[in-house]
Amino acid sequence: MRLGDTLAVTLFGESHGLVVGALVEGIPPGIKIDAESLADDLSKRSPGGHLSSKRREDDECHILSGINEGFTTGWPILLIIANKDARSSDYSFLPNHPRPGHADLPELIRSKGHSDLRGGGGNSARLTAGLVAAANLCRP
Repeated sequence: MRLGDTLAVTLFGESHGLVVGALVEGIPPGIKIDAESLADDLSKRSPGGHLSSKRREDDECHILSGINEGFTTGWPILLIIANKDARSSDYSFLPNHPRPGHADLPELIRSKGHSDLRGGGGNSARLTAGLVAAANLCRP
């Protein structure tokens, strides 16, 4: 999913894939990256209530490009967050029984049956980890 023109954020990954993340384009060079603030923002998006997912992820963000010595370079910034607590066996009923109220059926139709539906796949709230990381870089 790509959002924006001048500042563009492309989210990628699936809930039970190896990683989720974001590619952020359009941030000018010379912006200081605050790793502590980034970690704090990611910790705030983690589920925790009794009605939320039991899944617990560290959400440690690795910045693979676009940063040098703590400052943006003006090139695209690649943010990667590993998935470590996915339990794919919880979704063994898919794709034969798409869940009502989820994007399972539209995703099966869109992908012509070739989608990874475990945990919601690319339509999972897990992808908000990349969105939160990208938003942190845009904070004044």
